[in-house]
Amino acid sequence: MKKSTIFRQNISQITAPQSSVVIAGIFKCMLPIATLFLALTASSAVVAQDLYLIIGQSNAAGRDTNIRPNNADSPDSEIRLFTDGNTFEIATQPLNRFSNVRNTNQDQGVNLGLSFAEEMHEDNGRRVHLVVNARGGTAIRDWVAGDNLFESAVDRVNDAESACNCRLTGILWHQGEGNINSVTGDFPSLHFTRLRALIEAFRDEFGDVPFIVGEVRRSFINRDFNRAIRTVDDGNFGTDDVEWASSRGLDTFDNTHFDASSMRTLGRRYANRMQQFID
Repeated sequence: MKKSTIFRQNISQITAPQSSVVIAGIFKCMLPIATLFLALTASSAVVAQDLYLIIGQSNAAGRDTNIRPNNADSPDSEIRLFTDGNTFEIATQPLNRFSNVRNTNQDQGVNLGLSFAEEMHEDNGRRVHLVVNARGGTAIRDWVAGDNLFESAVDRVNDAESACNCRLTGILWHQGEGNINSVTGDFPSLHFTRLRALIEAFRDEFGDVPFIVGEVRRSFINRDFNRAIRTVDDGNFGTDDVEWASSRGLDTFDNTHFDASSMRTLGRRYANRMQQFID
């Protein structure tokens, strides 16, 4: 007699109460497997997300208030913004409104963060969390470890890491307008010495995260600064995993601040630079 026939005969001889016991035993055996599957799924959800810090002065904050929530700046549930209540919400412009160092007398407009996040999410499929903590009008000397702007950014990132159960993935920096016409003598060589120190200070806090800096508006007066910005990916800069985003062809509405359309383009350029560091 075939084994399958014997098995069917044995099963047919099991009474209803006995069959309940057998079925319960099968589910009991399967329970640990199901629990493991759920745990692995939850773990994957935690891993599949990134956290970025956006800091600097007014172009990091965004000044053009031409916000179009139903078009270019439409909400995406996979892009989250860290709030002043230590929680994340679906990101909408202006992103710098929750900065705990922002100048409340200045307009908060479109910045580069949303288009950056959209590009990163499209590239790797991970949820993107943003901490935006810029302050307009600040010079490089204001961003020093131990001082308010730096320490506020560190505190915000620490809180955000706890809220999303993820680690800081990278930093986006846009600053320079406050130093180009500086009379303190810190441009350009001392400026970039301070920039290296700033990068290293953040890495002391959060590990070797990639750092992207952006050119300011391209013009005759800004050309030396932008030329220096374009050397940050050179081995002679002294710090690895640093890249720059171009401002070529971008427009401003006041000769300093990028307009909303240019901000969106700049964000995508930051993302294209960041992608080389993200697996």
